[in-house]
This record gives sequence, structure tokens and C-alpha cells, in this order.
Amino acid sequence: FLEFYHYDRIHPSVILRSLTCETGPGADLEVLQRLYDLAHATAPGGLVVDDSSWIGWQRVHDFYDDHPYGNNHTWKATLHRLQTHIRQHGLKPLLLGEAIAADTWPDLKSLQDRVGSQRPWWTPAGWDSLLQWQERLSRLIGHPPNALTEDSLIYAFLMRKFQVEVFRRELPYSGYVMSVLRDIPKASMGLLDYLDRPKWSIEMQAFQADTVCLLETPNDRRSFHSGEPFQGNILVSHFGVEPLSDGRLLVALADAQGIPLHRLEHTETRQNPGTLALWARLDWPLPNVEQPTPVRLEARLRHRNGEITNAWPLWLVPRPGPLSQPSIARHSSLATHPVHPELCVSPLFHPAMPKPSLVIASRLDPDLAAWLEAGGRVLLLPDGGLHSFRLQDHWFLRGAPVVVPTPWTRTVPRLFWIELQHFDLAGPVVPELEPLEAFDPVLLLWDTHDRDHVVTYGLVFGTQVGKGSLWVSALRHHGPGNAAGRWLLELWARELPSAPPPRHRLPDTLWKAVRIGLASQQRSLATSPWRFRPESPDHLDDPSGATPNASALAQWPEIAIGQWWETQGYPDLDGAAWYYCELSIPPAWAGREIYLTFTGVDDAYELYVNGQPAGHGGDVSRRKDALNEIRSHRITPYLQGRSRALVAVRVVDWHGAGGIFRPVYVGTAPLAELPPLLRWTD
Repeated sequence: FLEFYHYDRIHPSVILRSLTCETGPGADLEVLQRLYDLAHATAPGGLVVDDSSWIGWQRVHDFYDDHPYGNNHTWKATLHRLQTHIRQHGLKPLLLGEAIAADTWPDLKSLQDRVGSQRPWWTPAGWDSLLQWQERLSRLIGHPPNALTEDSLIYAFLMRKFQVEVFRRELPYSGYVMSVLRDIPKASMGLLDYLDRPKWSIEMQAFQADTVCLLETPNDRRSFHSGEPFQGNILVSHFGVEPLSDGRLLVALADAQGIPLHRLEHTETRQNPGTLALWARLDWPLPNVEQPTPVRLEARLRHRNGEITNAWPLWLVPRPGPLSQPSIARHSSLATHPVHPELCVSPLFHPAMPKPSLVIASRLDPDLAAWLEAGGRVLLLPDGGLHSFRLQDHWFLRGAPVVVPTPWTRTVPRLFWIELQHFDLAGPVVPELEPLEAFDPVLLLWDTHDRDHVVTYGLVFGTQVGKGSLWVSALRHHGPGNAAGRWLLELWARELPSAPPPRHRLPDTLWKAVRIGLASQQRSLATSPWRFRPESPDHLDDPSGATPNASALAQWPEIAIGQWWETQGYPDLDGAAWYYCELSIPPAWAGREIYLTFTGVDDAYELYVNGQPAGHGGDVSRRKDALNEIRSHRITPYLQGRSRALVAVRVVDWHGAGGIFRPVYVGTAPLAELPPLLRWTD
């Protein structure tokens, strides 16, 4: 460190120093304090932070640092969280040491032209996997996905531009670093690609000048309905050296051909350096459109020393009609879905009703599944709950959309999806959509971030089920000002009843497993009392541990499952220990098969039910752990018709943490064998 300080202490560009990166509370505070003092003694006048990481981790510092990689729809709240922390812990400068990143699809053809069949270390880690995924997608959609690189460049640029502008607007006296300079093997998130070519021109990035025009709309929306007013503010962030003098702002909203729809001019005599000022309030009526229509808002500021411009793509969509129609039925699962109020006058689905043209649901159940496979049409808006498609939050910086034209989205331009998915339409995604060949994709996301292969997430897709058609949209169709999402929902409610069925179908074996899952019940054992006993070194592999007497069992301490035993009073325990639970089978399950499912044990386990061996996970002799192993054990034979049983689990931990650290379930179907497309537990 002393050598570093001697080298850079007089360099004019070095004003900030970080002692560590993302070390957290594990770094020795005394050492950090000595390094901090050494920095100030050797290179006075600079600002030092002990840990370039997250704002709550810093302990010895002159400024705050944070690495808030995030999504557009959560970005403003993230910045306000940082602002709140600073207010509570004392005013100091804020610098985002890592932030504002986005991956792009590599230009594989240009790479191949450069290096041939070689695979240098600096090229994509999953190059061959990327090629295989492209071929797989080509077979699925019937043509090569040629626009992957182009679409990802548009998508990534808009994401980065938005986050920079909102940062300048919400935290105007702070600094940021845009990550990273160049694509690296497991993250194509550079400003330069693998061939050292700039991904975006200097002109495109000129909006980041000392002086910049900023847009603020309600909820940072980017889509608007026909005829509604376009409302927004234009602000100017000025951090140049000289005051901004004799400024003249021209704001114009133009159609795709550049023909102005509205114009506004504003003059301002002076804006001082280091200030953020509101220059114009926009309140313009929007024209009527019959299909999604792109428009462009441009702000041009001329002042004594030059001119700056900025522009934003926006979308107009037709004003939607009512969602509720006599031929559309709503499923009971919509009761807690945000779109439910708009469908509340539609008839409620039940199996005996006259056949509706479409059922809108958020979850499946046995009746809806039977109706679907008999020829029904279902639009599923998954909520991620029990018997819904699984959902997970996703960092949209990890990849970009794949847009697939389909017969029922002909009226939706490709750029509509690219420019709005991480804005108005943003929400959770369906993780790892597999088997991909079972679906007609409309909108997917690819992800290669920190991977050597491609993972595909589902946003909008369809499939045949039996004689019926199932369409799924994980996009956000609700929320204040979400014109695009609301219009899409109305479009599909209108078009899907007469749309051709999807070309691909769920395999019969997969659908059969879904039906088994829908008819099953699962109950978590996390709330059941568990007793715990470390195994004595003198009684290793003692089978009597599976059949303790009742009085001894009652005296042993309770322990929680779903977490390691080290955090529950056994910090130094390595080796074996026993977990015990008195299992009660619900009367409604009488006569059905019963299964116990373990979803993660550290490191291996043996299962006993009523003293009899009933299964195991991991392998002690081969040091094969059960950390990420989901395994179901059929325990019906060991119950012998009784509704109560003693479950004993011998867990062996050979290093690190130990215990039943993930949930355990009892149910009427083998949870490990149910397809992971749907969620099977509460």
C-alpha cells in the first residue's frame, strides 16, 4: 500500500482510493484503520474508503461507495435507499464504484472471422454453447435469430442511458462508474466488444456531458394511451465550470417520420454550476392511433458556449376496450391478481358452465386442467404461487430479449418489446423455460452472465395441452400508467379466442406429471417441532439412534430445520447428529401414497421412519453431498396404515456448515419428480 501511495500521490487524476473491494465485516478493522491513516499521511488531500462494496459495509471512510447493479423499474427506489442511508449516517460524498451494466450478445461471426476455429482465452467462455443455443432456437422458430446482437445493443444502451439519467436527476451531487470497459469471457458487459470495437458511438454517449437534459415522467413510464395527455418534466443538470448563460430550450415530440406533434420553447438567462433545475413542464394531448406507434421526444438546449441534445423513444398504443366480455371467463385464482378488478364482471369459471372462448387465470387446478386438455383456451398470468408457473426476479442486465413474430402478435413491432420490456412491462420472469421445444416462444430472455452456457427465461409463450391451447404472459399488465401492458392484455383477450393453436405441445409425460402434481398436496415440516441430538463419538453408526425411547426424546432440545445447526448453538459441531420429528398424516390423505421430500441437506443423510431405513441422500464414502439434491422418499410401507410416525434423520457433516438447511415436505406425490415449470409448495 505504501508503494501505491508513493506512486500515485502526485498524479492529478487520483483523488479517490479504496483499500479493499467487497470484503465486508470480515476485514480486520485495526488493519483498515492503519491503512487509512497511512493513506492520509502519505498522500494527503485524497478521499479514502475502506471497502468499495455496499454502503452499509463501510466503517473507515471519507466517502460512501456502493455497487447497486439493478433494473430500471427498481432503480429510483435503490437510489433513494442510498440517499436515506447517507442522511441517517452523516453527509459524505457518494460514488457508485461499480454500477450501470448490461450484457450484449457477442458478434460470433466477426469473432470467427478473426480467430477461425481457435478459442483464445479472451473470447466468450461459452462460445460453442452459444452457437448450439442459436441452432436450437433456429429449429424451434423456423429461421435463424439474426437480430440477437442488434436487439441487445438497443436494449443495453437504453438501460444504461436511463440509469445514468435518473442518477443525475435523483442524486445530482454524486458520482458513478459505468461498468465495464471491455467484454470478458463470462460477461459480455463491456463498452468495447471482444474485438475492442466500441458498441455505441461517441455521439450516442454524448448525453453524459457536464450539462445534460433529463426527462421525468410519472413512474418513469415510456408508453401512453391514445388521447391521454403526455405529462413530463425536462430538467437540466449543469456541472460545467462556467454558469449556463442565455439558454434556449426547444422540446419537440415527433412521429416516426420526424413530423412534430408538439413543440415548446423556453429561455433562461442563467443556471449556476453544480445545480439541477426544472426548465419545462410538458402537458400535451396525444393523437389517436390504431396500432402501437413509436414517437420521439427530443430536447435541444442552446446556450452561449454551445449546444446539447438528448432524446427518448416513447410509444403510443390504442386506448384499450374493456377486458370483461361475456365470452371470457375469469378463474378463481385471479382473486388476488392485480388485473382482477377489471375482470370482476366476467363470469367465474366452473366446469359445468357453457364453454367460454377464453379463460384468464393465474394458477391451474384440476378442473381447469381437464377443461384445457379437452379443447379449452387459457391465458395464464402467473403470480408465482401454488400451481402457477414459477416466477423469479431477474437482473435484466444479464442478457436481452428474443423477439419471435407469431400470428397473434403481428400488430406488435419488434422494437416495442425491446424498448419497453425493461420499462413499463418489467416484472418477474419464468426461470429456465424447459423443455424449450415444447413451447411457441413470443418473448424470451437469454442469459450468459457468469456462465459458460445459455439459460433461457420465459416472458410470453404458448403450448398445446391435449386438445387445448395454453398461453402464458409473465409481463406486467397492471400498475399506474402502464399503457403498454394494459393494451397487450386487451389485445390478447380479443385475439386469442380465434388464434391458431400453438405449433408445439407439452409432452404427454410432462403433462401427466403436471396433473399428478395438481391433484397432490404438500405440507412443509418447518413448523413441526424437531428434536436434536449430536451423535456421541463412542456410538458412531448406532442404529438404535433411529428408535429412541419417548422419555429420552422429550428431553432433547428442539431445533429448526431450514438453517444450519452452527447458527443454532452448535458452532463447532462436525460429524453426525440426529433430527427427530413426530409426523402426523392428515385424515384426508388416508389411502394415498405418502412421500417425504428433502430439498437440501449438508452434507449427507440417512432417513428412518418408525425405526426402519427409508432412504438416504448424498454418499459419505464418496464425499458426495446432498446440498442441492431434491429427493423424494416413498414412506407408505413404513407407516403400516397408521396416521402417526416417528421420522429420524441422521445427518453427517464432514466440513463447513451442517444440518437440514433447506425445507422438508410431506406430501401425496414425489415432489422431486414433479416438473419444475410449476410451483408445487406454498
